[in-house]
Amino acid sequence: MATRAYDRILSSFYLSHDVKADYRNALNNYAQGAGMTVQYTESPTGPPQAPTWRATVYINGTAYGNGEGGTKDIAKEQAARVAWTYITNSQQ
Repeated sequence: MATRAYDRILSSFYLSHDVKADYRNALNNYAQGAGMTVQYTESPTGPPQAPTWRATVYINGTAYGNGEGGTKDIAKEQAARVAWTYITNSQQ
């Protein structure tokens, strides 16, 4: 019984957080194919023992997305997701 509840919670988490997506890789591949450069800046806020990281992704020096998370990687992935969403929506 407890296992089913755990499975439902875990499934809900994966569905709502799009864990399988790799926006950084998609964005880097797109930029490389188009001859553009991708750079990230990141900075911590909050207490040193539990910082919140903020990241911004730049494509050819222009900011395309911001992200926030408990680690640098999560913040960068969120920033890449915002940039990727913007790029793919603007091409439609």
